[in-house]
Amino acid sequence: ILSGCDFLLTCSFEDNWPNVLVEAGAYGVIPIVGPGHGCEEFVKVFQFGFVADEYTAESFATTIEKLMDIRGLEGRQDFSERVRSTHDKRKVARQYAAVLNKLQFVT
Repeated sequence: ILSGCDFLLTCSFEDNWPNVLVEAGAYGVIPIVGPGHGCEEFVKVFQFGFVADEYTAESFATTIEKLMDIRGLEGRQDFSERVRSTHDKRKVARQYAAVLNKLQFVT
């Protein structure tokens, strides 16, 4: 389903780095998100996508209109490669193991 989409509208008020953005990003789907939490952070970290100015239907509609004007947005492939690399399960597992190795357990 995601590979057939051009963009994903995620207007959550409180998600913090939601899985749906990671999954869509792996396919190069352009995120449109609301301001002020992990969704906006996702767009900023990967420097790809759009953040609506506020949580109103008008603001999201204006943001979608901007996207429609530049449907052939450059960088979709680079974006998907960065998301896949950053969230690769082997990389995440190595980082998790490194954190566990640093912990000192008191008995």
